[in-house]
Amino acid sequence: MKRSKRLRIERRIETSYPVKKVRRNHFVRHIHRPRYNWMICIGGSLLIFVTMGLVSSGFSVYFPFLARTYRLSNTQVSLLTTVRCAASFFSMLIVGPFYKWTGLRRGVTVATSSAFLSFIVFGLSTGFIGFCGASVFAGISYGMGSMIPVSILINRWFEDRRSFAMGICAAGSGVATIVASPTITYLISRTSLSSTFFIESVAVLLLALYIFSVIKDSPAEMGLEPYRTAEHRGVSHKVIHNTNRLSRAQWVLVIVASLIVGALANPGYVNIAMLYATEHYNSADVAFIVASLGLSITAGKLFYGYVTDNVGGFRSNFIFTGILVAGLICASFATIHSTMFGAVSMLILGIGFPISTIGPSVWAADLAEPEAFAKVIRRSQIFYAGGAFAFSSMPGILADRFGSYAYAYRTFAVMAAVMLIALVAAYRMKTKRV
Repeated sequence: MKRSKRLRIERRIETSYPVKKVRRNHFVRHIHRPRYNWMICIGGSLLIFVTMGLVSSGFSVYFPFLARTYRLSNTQVSLLTTVRCAASFFSMLIVGPFYKWTGLRRGVTVATSSAFLSFIVFGLSTGFIGFCGASVFAGISYGMGSMIPVSILINRWFEDRRSFAMGICAAGSGVATIVASPTITYLISRTSLSSTFFIESVAVLLLALYIFSVIKDSPAEMGLEPYRTAEHRGVSHKVIHNTNRLSRAQWVLVIVASLIVGALANPGYVNIAMLYATEHYNSADVAFIVASLGLSITAGKLFYGYVTDNVGGFRSNFIFTGILVAGLICASFATIHSTMFGAVSMLILGIGFPISTIGPSVWAADLAEPEAFAKVIRRSQIFYAGGAFAFSSMPGILADRFGSYAYAYRTFAVMAAVMLIALVAAYRMKTKRV
């Protein structure tokens, strides 16, 4: 009697947990699939909003105020970007082992916390050295929390529509520009420069808490599967990638493209406000022009993802690099002193700029074998940061030498054309080897 009772208890213990687990997983899948995959996109977009938007692209609106309030030269303003880019570069050198140690969720928390510290230090500082220290924290945030973790995250959570999902995430930096430019200008006019930094630090802290609550390292962690379109659901599915390894020549070409695209996406972007401010546009017009760029980039990133999913990375390189070159040339004509022409120039430039942020992830997926994706995107992002660092002071130096940032944007247009040539050659080598 005792033995049969003990067997019944043991059988109940053995069967109860698996049944409960199956029911829980069934419930989670029913509620969250495929909805939570897109929640991951929102979390990734907010991460980009903070670590690329607020600390980099959206931060450019501060530069004219820093220059006027603390009497910084154009070269000193550009050096703040140099310091940030240097910190980003060195952060990216260790980002691989860093995320292996922390995991994605805890790693991006470190990145957003560094952004919070950056705005605190900016608010406390009253001179160039203090601003350089704050820029170091901003660079760590950018290096640890920009496209590298987002690319890996999307690669894990999506098997279909990856480019579109990347576009949604990358749109966060454009939204930051739209929101930050007029808001920061208004807050500075109503309070002070240091108070605005402190207000922004509180906003970053709240966003960091939300990002931590949303981001999950992988679908398996929640009993889910990577996102698939309706026709692929329930079917064993693998995204088609090139199965060849990158040759040395392809690596050289990818490195050249990454260096150039880093220069375009960082100093090319963050100096837009200085371009128009030094041509004596008033603060409201500069904010309007920068917000126009942010609006266009936000739409452009979604458009880039949609087009690339449908026509492929090779053809989209021609389309968006051509638009980017046209936008850079238009930006170089800021000297005509027309606010409306400046806004139109930014609308064109914003459609082309997404290739400088989403492009490296697309190139890695097209050119690398699937299991090497994380390695290729990490290396390309390191050279991306290297390009941003190498060219970060160039716009300010040219402005001090020739009296205008327009010469820098003409140089950027030539560099974009060279980038396209390198990409075309890399893709042609791939097709010959397949």
